[in-house]
Amino acid sequence: MIKEAKMENEYVEADANDVLVVKEIKTIADGKHTAHITNVIRDIRQGFDYVDIFLELDDIEGSIKAGFPCNISDVSSFGKLLKSAGIDFEAGDKISLSDIKKKLIGRTVEFTTFQDEQFSKVVNKTIKFIG
Repeated sequence: MIKEAKMENEYVEADANDVLVVKEIKTIADGKHTAHITNVIRDIRQGFDYVDIFLELDDIEGSIKAGFPCNISDVSSFGKLLKSAGIDFEAGDKISLSDIKKKLIGRTVEFTTFQDEQFSKVVNKTIKFIG
């Protein structure tokens, strides 16, 4: 068991699955960066369906994610990204997440970030595959 500190110097027993680690926030400077795609996940949160693309930065130590609504069409931001990665589709097609992962993970991309009130964010429409 791991002892987890609580307010007023009280401790509560918690197992390893209940422990949350506080991490240092690393600021990513506004501007262009390159990174390798390390993972692609589908995340349904608060009733919305998203695809998150995780990027390991090349120019500094750290990572960032780009989130897209899980809407695939010729005009959606996620659809445009898939087309630029060489994944062709037509209306009515079904694309598995595992096929998307095979095409994206390990690829190098260039993109622009900006700092909002709390975090650095990827400007999704700036993601370009390089190399």
